[in-house]
Amino acid sequence: GSGHLFDYIGNQTSKFGYLAVDMSADMLANSNIPEEQRLVSSLIELELKPNDYDLIFMLGVTTYLSRDELEAILINFHEILNDGGRLVVTFTNSNSVDTRNRKFAKRFLSYFSQRSKGMIFQQFEVSTYSPSSALELVAKSMSISDLVFLNHTVFPFCYVFKSMNVALARLI
Repeated sequence: GSGHLFDYIGNQTSKFGYLAVDMSADMLANSNIPEEQRLVSSLIELELKPNDYDLIFMLGVTTYLSRDELEAILINFHEILNDGGRLVVTFTNSNSVDTRNRKFAKRFLSYFSQRSKGMIFQQFEVSTYSPSSALELVAKSMSISDLVFLNHTVFPFCYVFKSMNVALARLI
């Protein structure tokens, strides 16, 4: 991805192993991640050595995957994680204020203009999960130690009043 996680970890410690995987070579190329630590690949096609990773982050990805794709990826992650390894994964919450506002606005704006669909919203379906369905999905292949709810955006404030968006998201 963008390399923000790599930069964050690098600011915390100087000794760490890291492999960045993204489908977009451009995303990786525009990051600070060293070339030898980049892998352009789909997570579905990812082939890594079993029991070789202590920690896997999958951030901002589940939204773009079908449930079947996600299940296959989670099984693969279980195989490549060491015993006691951890997976940190984010989901788009189907019950969040942000998700509900986006669905409403998309329907509302589509009545006025076909052009509005691509201006604010993706041209593809996004996968969203309730907290219980996300737990159920992950529990099929992993044991769950923590569940944390974070909401980082509230549409439309994320576009119009960015600083207010952060404060509002923390309250919800």
